[in-house]
Amino acid sequence: MSEERKTDEKRKMSEEGKRNGEKSNDGRTTVGGMAAQEELERKTLRLLCSVLLKPVTRVELVGLLGADLFTEAVNRTVFEEIALIGPASSARLREMLPARVTNRGFADFDLKEFLAPEMASEAEIEKLFESVLKMIEMRHGEADTAVQN
Repeated sequence: MSEERKTDEKRKMSEEGKRNGEKSNDGRTTVGGMAAQEELERKTLRLLCSVLLKPVTRVELVGLLGADLFTEAVNRTVFEEIALIGPASSARLREMLPARVTNRGFADFDLKEFLAPEMASEAEIEKLFESVLKMIEMRHGEADTAVQN
């Protein structure tokens, strides 16, 4: 078996383990099968890609955050691309992101899967905003740890 294929299989097993509620290799606690930091990052990105945000609001939020807050490589890349795209409409942003993230080395990137679930209830939207606020607090030194429960 080729090294590339072995690496691919290990990655798939790791992702499956996270979905099944196991601890990640670096010992981070998991929440619903996903590392808490990764979940926070993903929720932040879901909000930044949301049709609920005006482009100018997205740009302002991106300015309050920073790529260094994103520990997962794909999350950091998505954030960097959102920042580079700037004040585009949500529809345009969602149209451009897949190709841009793929060109940055994530050949299997699927935006719909990445942002799932696509529809959010009012309570979920509130949680998305809370995630962004936690990340902003982390950026500006107002939070002691990466994720607080």
